[in-house]
Amino acid sequence: MAEQDESKYIGTALTRNKGRIRYFINKTWQIIPYDSDNCYPQRMEELKKNSGNATIATRRFAKQIKGLGFEDEALGSLVVNRKGMTMNKLLSLLADDYAVFFGWALHLPHNIRGTIFELKHIPFEQCRLGVPDDQDYVSKIVHYNDWGRYRSNQIKLKDISHLDKFTPSQEAADKQIALAIGEQGTILDYKGQMKYWTPVPDVYPECTFDPIRSTVKADGGIQDYQENNMYSSFMLNHIVEYPGKFPTKTERAEFVESLTKFTGPTGLKVMLLENDNLLADKDGGIKIHKFEIPRNDDLYSKTELSIQGRIRRMYNIPPVLYAESEPGQLGDNKKMEEAHIHYNHFTKPDREELSAAIEEIFTRTIWSGFSNFTILEIEFDGGQEPEPVIEPVIEPVVEPPEPDE
Repeated sequence: MAEQDESKYIGTALTRNKGRIRYFINKTWQIIPYDSDNCYPQRMEELKKNSGNATIATRRFAKQIKGLGFEDEALGSLVVNRKGMTMNKLLSLLADDYAVFFGWALHLPHNIRGTIFELKHIPFEQCRLGVPDDQDYVSKIVHYNDWGRYRSNQIKLKDISHLDKFTPSQEAADKQIALAIGEQGTILDYKGQMKYWTPVPDVYPECTFDPIRSTVKADGGIQDYQENNMYSSFMLNHIVEYPGKFPTKTERAEFVESLTKFTGPTGLKVMLLENDNLLADKDGGIKIHKFEIPRNDDLYSKTELSIQGRIRRMYNIPPVLYAESEPGQLGDNKKMEEAHIHYNHFTKPDREELSAAIEEIFTRTIWSGFSNFTILEIEFDGGQEPEPVIEPVIEPVVEPPEPDE
């Protein structure tokens, strides 16, 4: 758990967003941790991965947000970093993060003129808010690639990067750069800025399925139940009565193994009883009683459908776009067309939000000449949904060396 400074809780703007996330300051890491354990987004990502329905729903939501890419084809095919990534591909990554975390992040390196020359996607869960100043303003975004401690049990302070928060003002950016490099430094010492988009500035967002996270967790639990059934509840369980007692535990274990080794990958579920009374039984011999565990398949099936519907409705996804259509209706073009119109309308504010944020960033880049940042909606073509265009990888223009991160 993150080290806490219990004497100083974050007030004012940061607590106006009444939700489940707890705010305080960690002086060691110089961040506002993302909830008590600093791992809220990591926890939510694990819940999503364990839930088939949450995974389907967030992917459908993201697909509708990214649409068919940018309307301006030149912008969509523009290479914006040294990995050869186009803006359409970058848009796809941002939409994926937005659909789960309700936020996204971009690292913005600067050239010798103080202009942004590269856009690098940073996984949202790797970013944290820096410590606010006396005016409650957060000026730094803190990046570390293992807050969840998957690779190491310790947070390595030397690998934590504190970057200036993006500003659309070139004048303000120049002041940030001058302050960061000091009198002896150069622009090559500057780490760049971070665009950390959230619905409310300087407030951690709750993930898109947070209101129903118990439902998402239950969905994962049902999947575990179904898998366990494959290895246990689908098989007959047995009670075996053995006349007398085994001389040793080893002989007892060997006897049980002999009963189960020919009965499938997990064998029969056997309870062995050593019964002295059978020695006097005129019939003698081993007695085997079989029974079935009560099944709750119907109950779980109804629960599964209820959970699926609850998660789908959380994202307002029409059933025909979620593969829930009734038999014979999958090819109903009218229903599909209406579903696309509905979901395009529902996700329009999300596309506009993303488009506006990207346009603001571009005003300070070497590609400031672009003016149309509209994201195309997915349109139903009467048969099959068109897929977003995958732009070919083009070698980027060589720019000044990237500052050390």
